[in-house]
Parts: sequence; C-alpha cells; structure tokens
Amino acid sequence: MWEISLDYNDLTAPMAHDQWVFFIASVFGKIVYIDKALASYRQHGANLFGWDRPSQFFSAFPYVLTSPSDGVHALQHVAERCAEILEKARCDLTNVWNQRASVGAARYQVLADIYAARKKLYTCTTLGERVKAFYRIMSRGGYRPKPSWSLGRKALVRDLCLGIPAGHLLRSG
Repeated sequence: MWEISLDYNDLTAPMAHDQWVFFIASVFGKIVYIDKALASYRQHGANLFGWDRPSQFFSAFPYVLTSPSDGVHALQHVAERCAEILEKARCDLTNVWNQRASVGAARYQVLADIYAARKKLYTCTTLGERVKAFYRIMSRGGYRPKPSWSLGRKALVRDLCLGIPAGHLLRSG
C-alpha cells in the first residue's frame, strides 16, 4: 500500500519513509512526544530540507501575508489518500486491527474535510462563504491543540485575523 501513498511535498511521489512510519503509527500504534533530543541533526550546504542560514528567519515574515491554500491543497489530498489506504487495508484485517483502520480512515477523512474548508476560507470571494468555511473548521474540531488531528491554535488566530476578513486577497504561497 505504501506505493499508492502521497508525499505532501511532492504529490507525484509516495510518502517518505518517516512519513509512512508516522502514518502507520498514528493509526495502529501510539505516538508519544518526547521533549528530549534523541538524535543529532547536522546542517550543511547540501541539505535537501532544513534551515539554510540564519537570515532565513527574517525572510519568514512574508509568510504571514501569504495564503496557506496551496499547502493545504496538498495536505487535503494526502489525508484523502490515507483514508483510502486504510479503507482498502480493512479488507485484510481482523478484529481490533480492522476497527483501528476504520477509525483511522474516518479521522483522516475529517482531516481532509478540515483542509478543504481551510482552502475554501482562503479562496472564497464572499465574506459569507469564508464565514461558512470557518464554521465548518470549528464544527469539525479543526482548531483543537495540534497533536489531536487538527490545525491547532495558531491556525485559529491566523484564520480569524486574516482568513475571514480578507483571505482571498492574500497572495498565493
């Protein structure tokens, strides 16, 4: 099933191994946050990901005035694909594993719905449509603290301050 997964950084590729492990653990296992460095991460000029140089801190400020709709689009598709993978996997699973796959599929589908609503929040041109999108996110639990299958509190503040008033006017990220 890994080969039909989607990497949110590149929707033409399957998930990276760490994304796949997180996905499987989020449904069939347990994810525990440890507030301690367990590995050393070395930055160098050829890093594919990471913080390139300290001056990037200041270049992050324009991010506040960009629409998150492009990134949310990819996350929505990834969440939909995760739900699809789990629905397919249920056929081969029994008892508790089947139940966990079912619950996981439902959670990933809710997450996809939250992402779709947030995309709408930043692309709809009328205030009424943006308010409805915001309400949809709220009613689906989309602003609970981040580890609980949601966008988190920072997204709530951003969506209240930027998304509802003028989300469609922000430039595409």
